[in-house]
Amino acid sequence: MIRSNATNPTSNSADQLSSISNRFLVFFFTPLFLIGIGFFSWGIWDIYEGWSSTTWPKGPGIVTQSYVFTSSKSVKYPKIRYAYSWADQAMEGTEIQLQETHGRRSLVQETLGEYPVGKKVDVFVNPSNPKRAVLEPGLVWSELYLKPLFGIIWMVGISRFLLFIRKGKSSETEAKTASHEWPQIR
Repeated sequence: MIRSNATNPTSNSADQLSSISNRFLVFFFTPLFLIGIGFFSWGIWDIYEGWSSTTWPKGPGIVTQSYVFTSSKSVKYPKIRYAYSWADQAMEGTEIQLQETHGRRSLVQETLGEYPVGKKVDVFVNPSNPKRAVLEPGLVWSELYLKPLFGIIWMVGISRFLLFIRKGKSSETEAKTASHEWPQIR
């Protein structure tokens, strides 16, 4: 009589171990995958906001401060403060563009030269949040494509790594299962 070894205790413990390792993979890799989704979403939001800033209403303003700010990582940023009014209320803004302009010292100096103290400027005001305004509306492509691209690469990398691990585990499980499922003759 040929009997299958379907109730093998070794196979049962292998299933439990596989279930535990699957839960660990989900617990460990879900936050990593969410980081990729976050970067992708952040980049898409920046693109949307930059694009919509081109439709914001424009009003007069004046530059009140113009200086170089150096971050803790020694990155230099041009900092411009300007005054403007919205609905007869005095406002103050600091954003040149929706994405920070930084990097080479020549670019920083060029930006500061473009916005000296006392210069009259056009200020583009977000009508749904008048405290948010910019001097230069639109998209900064060099800054914008990096976030969504990084998010996509991150998610694909995590997915590929998970598939690699799962493929290795399924091959290992198949090999163990195949060695324990030989029929017993009695």
